[in-house]
Amino acid sequence: FRNLEDKTDSVDPKVSLEFRPPWVWFATDPLVYLSWQTATKSSTYNVVNLSDGPELVEAEEMTAIELGLKTLAFNDSTILSMAVFDYVIDKPQVQFVSLRAGGAVTFENAGESKVQGAEIDIVSQLFPSVLADWALAANAVYLDAVYSEYQDGSGFDPGSGAFTEGNDFSGNAVVRTPQWSGSVSLTKTLYFGGGHRLELSANYYYNDGFFYSAQNTRRDSEDAYGLFGAHISYEYLPWRLRVTAFGRNLDNEEYALGRLPTDFGVNSYAAP
Repeated sequence: FRNLEDKTDSVDPKVSLEFRPPWVWFATDPLVYLSWQTATKSSTYNVVNLSDGPELVEAEEMTAIELGLKTLAFNDSTILSMAVFDYVIDKPQVQFVSLRAGGAVTFENAGESKVQGAEIDIVSQLFPSVLADWALAANAVYLDAVYSEYQDGSGFDPGSGAFTEGNDFSGNAVVRTPQWSGSVSLTKTLYFGGGHRLELSANYYYNDGFFYSAQNTRRDSEDAYGLFGAHISYEYLPWRLRVTAFGRNLDNEEYALGRLPTDFGVNSYAAP
């Protein structure tokens, strides 16, 4: 092998502007912020390669802008957070697996990817004047994430499954980025004498689906799915003792933890 060396130097600042407007009519002590920051993922090498020597994978650099609001609302019964953001990633590192590339995880650089989106989070005492000790937590995320520039990408022929190079994946969705996702949970707390407390909670998570590879084919996609869960917790306050029993995916939804396209098909790893 050749003697290869690469070094990633980076200075990644973050600048944030904060404003606390006197919006008494809307909320208590609202915080509006605008932030700008950069981040760097260091370069690496593909060292297992049957047809060539080690190959350099260049560093990935991201610039992120976010505008958000954090506040208390509805007579301080609700914590509200919301944000819109824009991420631009230069030379994002994308992985694939092919026997022709050594049969191990191999990385390559796309030209550029962009992620724009919005998020909202709410934690609220649910009608405290009517319903005692009920809490609602919910969040929703919208993402528009695409490879804005990705020529010369590696993938697989849809018909034969053979490894291909020089593909143009520009405009395809970024891997593992659902357009819509969110969750909601409802919790009831029961207090008993002597420092005993019981918490009952149910929750639901939704994901509208995504792709596991930049090629965005049907075989490497995850369909939309939803997961139900619940837990019950007993707490003894004087001892700070808490015991919890929980269940996840209680309705046996079928989905994958991961799908890995290869020359011989797709390796799928089922979730519990």
